[in-house]
Amino acid sequence: MDINNSADQKASITFITGGARSGKSSYAQKEALVLTNNPVYIATAKVYENDHEFKDRVLRHQSDRDERWTSIEEQFYIHKLQLNSRTVVIDCVTLWLTNFFSLFKYDVQQSLDAFKQEMDAISKTSNHFFIISNEIGMGVHAET
Repeated sequence: MDINNSADQKASITFITGGARSGKSSYAQKEALVLTNNPVYIATAKVYENDHEFKDRVLRHQSDRDERWTSIEEQFYIHKLQLNSRTVVIDCVTLWLTNFFSLFKYDVQQSLDAFKQEMDAISKTSNHFFIISNEIGMGVHAET
């Protein structure tokens, strides 16, 4: 999906969704490298010290990227980053939204408003974004 609603909005957004561990990140990285030899990878996840399984997944994702990549960890305000018309992979929107939900103490409306402001701000940049999202209906469902 391209977002070009007016002359000042130049961002291009490619939305990638799929089940857990379905290869979304690898696909986004491959597509980003088609567009540029120096893409940016923005990791939105908060890694908790005692979550060893998730730490291992993060390390695996990091090892998938070589020296061509600039990696940035940002849990909230991607629009504040100096991305300068670069190709950017945001991994993932699901965790990004969860971060806002936690930040705003589980207030759904406040979280959605903050996220909408972020999307509005990044849509006015001249970057190409690959935004990854988990499709919760296509993966393993938690019992709770």
